[in-house]
Amino acid sequence: MQHPWKTNANQRKLFVSYSGGKDSTLALYHAMQVGEVLGLLVMLEEQGERSRSHAMSLEIIHAQANAIGLPILMAASSWNNYETQFLDLLAQAKDQGAEVLVTGDLDIPEHGCWHDTVTAKAGLKLSMPLWQRPH
Repeated sequence: MQHPWKTNANQRKLFVSYSGGKDSTLALYHAMQVGEVLGLLVMLEEQGERSRSHAMSLEIIHAQANAIGLPILMAASSWNNYETQFLDLLAQAKDQGAEVLVTGDLDIPEHGCWHDTVTAKAGLKLSMPLWQRPH
């Protein structure tokens, strides 16, 4: 039996934690195959001009989202208030009908997973379609 992180997106409404990098883009692709993707969730650096993970410009992030026809929920944060801002975005995603957050994580431990903790706090399930895949 597969871990729920691999199957939680099936036939559900989803938001994808999106950095613009290859892993989150591949996770988005997988999510679009099995569920209904409602939008992208993007965390920005403190100044709100670039993505936190890959320092991608807002112009590129918007162009990517527009190309696939998805809205974006964004928040700028420091590392000190990252979790609070992330939880706020998860609450917004849930208000828009999301049941699951999809991430592109590959190599995180099963126990003590931060995304598992925050999605549970927000009343959402977690899906990581790339988790434990060879790379």
